[in-house]
Amino acid sequence: MPSGDAQRAWFPAMLTELESFWSNIPDWSEVISFCERMTSLRSNIRDQ
Repeated sequence: MPSGDAQRAWFPAMLTELESFWSNIPDWSEVISFCERMTSLRSNIRDQ
């Protein structure tokens, strides 16, 4: 893991989602939905 915040991990699949999400200007409901998707994705990756 690169130096920096040891509690923060970005997986390639998460970065892809993040890049596509920030290509537009989201409203708050989209931000909340995105956060839930990212949490679920991270959990699924860690469980594998």
